[in-house]
Amino acid sequence: MRTMYEFDFPALGGETKKKTNKSVGQVDSDGPAKVDQERLTQTKAFSDFRLLLRPHQNRTMRRNLQSQTIECMYNQFEPFSNSPTTMRLSEQATRMRGRKGVGRGLTAAWSEALSFEMLHRLFDAKLLQTEHELAERNVVADYLCEVYDLPVLVSVTRAYKPNSNLTSEECLELLQRKIRGLVKSNQILSPPAKVMVHVWASDLIVATRLQAAVAELTNDFGGLVVMITATVFDCKLDHSFIFGNQ
Repeated sequence: MRTMYEFDFPALGGETKKKTNKSVGQVDSDGPAKVDQERLTQTKAFSDFRLLLRPHQNRTMRRNLQSQTIECMYNQFEPFSNSPTTMRLSEQATRMRGRKGVGRGLTAAWSEALSFEMLHRLFDAKLLQTEHELAERNVVADYLCEVYDLPVLVSVTRAYKPNSNLTSEECLELLQRKIRGLVKSNQILSPPAKVMVHVWASDLIVATRLQAAVAELTNDFGGLVVMITATVFDCKLDHSFIFGNQ
């Protein structure tokens, strides 16, 4: 993650985000009318975090990796503690977190390592190359992994800035910028990999707008996967280990 693409999101207040998130179907002033939250009917609970998922995630991922169009996946991440030391990362994710990239801070490292950890736990992803190793080949991406025997080039971004709102236009701009860079880097690989953009969204409102932005993308990019992960922290986002300024 060379830079942190920051846009204006509303921070969540109160003791827990569950109490302050908009309810399903509630309309905000700029975004689309509905969060796809009611479809998150499956729960994967681990010792350190919980994931809320749509049904048949494995089948969906297999299909999306074979698709020649832009596919969107959505889930929700709820850590059981805001202390990153409670995260029991796999050896591969720990390897990612330990390699510093240019301009890469502590929270950026955690967002990338947890991105891979999610793919590893859900889809048995295997790490092929870290950001540092890809940079040696002039490939700008956060990691290259293997999912269902296919190479997947992944770019991770955190869309967050306190005390403001992200517009629909900014959501679209964020996705376009990340995808263009990833597609360009993928052309260096031989053979090319499948490409995935993983966006950590600060709340359900943001996740809704991002999902709507995916629908606005043209098919000029070819087949790719956009994974949107809404987050629920029991602390202020700028103190969290994903969105903090460390």
